[in-house]
Amino acid sequence: MNLQRIGVRKAPPTLTIEFLHDQKLYHHEIAMLSYLSTLSDALSILNALKRDHIAYIQTIPSSQMVRLIEKLMPIVSLPTADYNKVSETQLAAVKSKMDNVFLKNIVKPGDDNYVYDKQVSMIKLWMLYYA
Repeated sequence: MNLQRIGVRKAPPTLTIEFLHDQKLYHHEIAMLSYLSTLSDALSILNALKRDHIAYIQTIPSSQMVRLIEKLMPIVSLPTADYNKVSETQLAAVKSKMDNVFLKNIVKPGDDNYVYDKQVSMIKLWMLYYA
């Protein structure tokens, strides 16, 4: 088996591996949605992929796989569920994703777009939304 290319499809999240075998071109597609929704970080997803698709993944450098997985991770949105009824592991995964989004968007003192004591006119906001 000779690896040719690796591709990523965003909707639905899919990893496509193109390879030559006996002078014929084949594609192996891996549906990533189940991996992305149950596992929280790229390395654990990579380990699960290596476990499930070892014949296709073994020749691909781990750094390249991690980079491709990280491209797909923001695509999977948080599931809408009653978090009072989910298991502790599912709740921890959702909280981890929420924390990552929060840390990515946080603005701290010293950042370029940080404004101390920002004041907003509610009348202007009301006019913007309801006019």
